[in-house]
Amino acid sequence: MPAISSRGRGKRRPETAPGPGSTASIAGIGSGSSSSAAGEPGDLAWFDLHAREVAARLGLSHSHVRNVINRSEAEGLLVQDRSRGRVALTPRLLTESEAWFRSFWGWIVETAQRAQATEAPPPG
Repeated sequence: MPAISSRGRGKRRPETAPGPGSTASIAGIGSGSSSSAAGEPGDLAWFDLHAREVAARLGLSHSHVRNVINRSEAEGLLVQDRSRGRVALTPRLLTESEAWFRSFWGWIVETAQRAQATEAPPPG
């Protein structure tokens, strides 16, 4: 099912959404209209992010969504283009996210290995 994006004056147009079940798909934040134009800060990949739509889909207040976006920008995790209703993730966010995922899954593997070791029958 395509995501709906609203752009000024009440116009609505369907856009291609991210894969089904993804967090971005559920929140409706990743449309098929990402771009990476030369001359933009760091040649980042931009995507549409309409705070009111995200808030409605997640059952949150618009103010809360805006506060999270603004704080994320202040922390250097994303860059906003408010006039176009889009954001880009910074290399810092991508690097820190990758480090967290590696750590998390490393912990899962270690836990599974320990569980298998304690359940294994004694050799012999």
